[in-house]
Formats: sequence, structure tokens, C-alpha cells
Amino acid sequence: MKYFTDLTKEEKLALFSYWLDHGKIEQLNVGKQDWTTIYSPTWSGLSQYRIPLRKEEVDWSAVSKDYNFLARDSYGRSFLYTNKPCLSEDTWSSNTGRADSVQLLSSYKRGTTGWKESLVERPKC
Repeated sequence: MKYFTDLTKEEKLALFSYWLDHGKIEQLNVGKQDWTTIYSPTWSGLSQYRIPLRKEEVDWSAVSKDYNFLARDSYGRSFLYTNKPCLSEDTWSSNTGRADSVQLLSSYKRGTTGWKESLVERPKC
């Protein structure tokens, strides 16, 4: 990740545009080495900013009740799982359930997290 001063004009504009549209951005908290949501960025040249990461999304009401989890593998393919999958070398695997591609559903939106952080559970309500 680059300091704000080292970003290209296009990268700065993308961050600023996201902030204008959503009213928030994330800034690296150097002391804790984690990202904090901020609502009034100073755009300091020595700070690091990013657009908040988001998980995979799907309209669960359009998904069979048999499926309870959604995750993307290292190849960029996303699947619905009946049982909670486990991380393997380069994918998610579920030895006790079924997996089907979710990318054909029109409500599916790919997340921006890394694939290892992409696991989403069906909401309980």
C-alpha cells in the first residue's frame, strides 16, 4: 500500500470519489496496523487510505435454503456451499456437502477481499 503522496492522480481521484459518494474511507492506523473507518479524511500525504473492502454478496432469498455459505477461491470462482467449507491450498472445500457455482445468479456481486477472507454465511434471520 502506498502513502497518499505516492498515489497517482487517478488513484487519488478514485479514493476521493468513493468518499464523496459514501461518506467514509479507511485509513491505516499505523500503531495498531489495522484499518479504521474515517468520515473526515485529512488527505495527509504521509497517511495510507483505501476504499473499504467488502465480502461477496448475493440475494439469499433467491438461493435455495440448502445453501448456507458463499466463498471465492484463488482462481476467482465463487461457490455456494451446503456446509461450512474449509480452506485448502488454493480453494475452499467441503467434504460433507455440495458446492455449486454462484456466478450465474444475477444478484451475485464479487467482493474485494482476498479469497481467503471471502467466506460469507447466510444471514440467520
